[in-house]
Amino acid sequence: IAGLSGDKSLADAAFFAAITPTASAAPVIMKFLGGNVSYIITGFVLTNTLVSTALFFMLPLMITGEVNPAGFLNAAVNLVILIGSPAILALVTRKIYPPSMEWAKKCGNLSFILWVILLCVISGSAMKFFYSHPGISYKYYFVIAGISLLICMVNFSLGYLIGGKQFARE
Repeated sequence: IAGLSGDKSLADAAFFAAITPTASAAPVIMKFLGGNVSYIITGFVLTNTLVSTALFFMLPLMITGEVNPAGFLNAAVNLVILIGSPAILALVTRKIYPPSMEWAKKCGNLSFILWVILLCVISGSAMKFFYSHPGISYKYYFVIAGISLLICMVNFSLGYLIGGKQFARE
């Protein structure tokens, strides 16, 4: 994208739109729709694990423009804290208090509520950015939105192809 448009900011926007885990509320939504929640969770965990692993190599290049051991180590530490800490905490909680494995079923709607709250926070942050940067043309924001929409369409199309007719809704 940077090569096509000559704008590194557009390439950065596309990169971060593509790597963001977009299905955080998918299990709850699929439960509402009566679909196969296990299939969704498996795909979500597999996809996020692969993307996180790729980020170990891609983030230092995106941030510094070069691959160096310090950048790799910094990205690795941040990703381990972000992804590893909750996973380890969940495993420890399961070992200490086995009935905690039922919490996901009992609090299924909580993740949807948290997702809605997160969308409100993100919207507020976006509005703050818009108001604090009045010199940026609204056309630029529409280009970023268009790139993001295109990435989402590609992701959903790939998901449809992977799921086939049996899991078309998922």
